[in-house]
Amino acid sequence: MLRFHGEAEQADDIAILAVECSGGREEELRRVFALTLTNRLDEIERLNEAFNEFADEHAIPVGARRSGNVVFDELINNVINYAFDDDAEHRIEVRVELNDQRLVITISDDGSPFNPFQTHPPDTALSLDERGLGGLGVHLVRNMMDEVSYNRRTGRNVVTLVKYLEPKGGR
Repeated sequence: MLRFHGEAEQADDIAILAVECSGGREEELRRVFALTLTNRLDEIERLNEAFNEFADEHAIPVGARRSGNVVFDELINNVINYAFDDDAEHRIEVRVELNDQRLVITISDDGSPFNPFQTHPPDTALSLDERGLGGLGVHLVRNMMDEVSYNRRTGRNVVTLVKYLEPKGGR
């Protein structure tokens, strides 16, 4: 302190930050699932198989597992079919984080900017002829998940979805 301030009086508060790590890091790492896909439709099956293995390993409730599968089927399909303006290979990043209360799914891609949740939900009271095509998959995802959000970060679309889990032992 004297070297920096010399003989001057202290002019400001001094702050100390203490951090204690109490373990558990290994368990946290095992509760994260990440997979990089390319923009091919057969990658959705690979994703669902890998996610289902993760779900088995961590006893994810059946309802949350099915919600994850629907999310992957609908949103990854949309990314592959509509996000890219070229035929080049693109990477789609999928990350699933699990804790006791929730499942958080993050999907990111370098496609054209598009917020799937910005569109108005389809009027499901109308017949298919009156309603037209499109929008039902995103509507389904929006209703199956507890939270949905979209951000554009560093040239990537980032969709985050949250599914709350039942407490162990039920309610």
